[in-house]
Amino acid sequence: MGEADLRGRGWEQVSPNPPHRIGDASNLQGIDSIFRDPGPPPRYVVVESKYRSDEPFAPPFPMTKDGPQMGGRWARERVMDAVGGDRALARQILDPPPQRVLQRIGPDGKVQNIDFDTGRDIATGKKAFTSEELEHLKWR
Repeated sequence: MGEADLRGRGWEQVSPNPPHRIGDASNLQGIDSIFRDPGPPPRYVVVESKYRSDEPFAPPFPMTKDGPQMGGRWARERVMDAVGGDRALARQILDPPPQRVLQRIGPDGKVQNIDFDTGRDIATGKKAFTSEELEHLKWR
């Protein structure tokens, strides 16, 4: 699963959300997880996990009242809730802006981590988003 992949890399989950399970509809609103990468320098990572079948993947980032899901404004508006109202931690996460990662989780459990700002697979460096999708998701 995606969260286990990040923990396996030494990242610490700082959001109190329990790890998500495929088919679990009880916790589908807001930020999926926030992790602290011990660095150096330490940084925070906001994670959106998407489960998919073998069909081609098109980033499903619906528009919300705060802009596109996982866009900068959307993420900023939800960090406080994701950390259980801890204002000091929310400030640390948002300044400087966190890395935003999409985890594509395939039917076989294989995880692909994609950086929202570069649009590239973190492990391979291969492009995963189009320029138009990247513009749509900028941290503003």
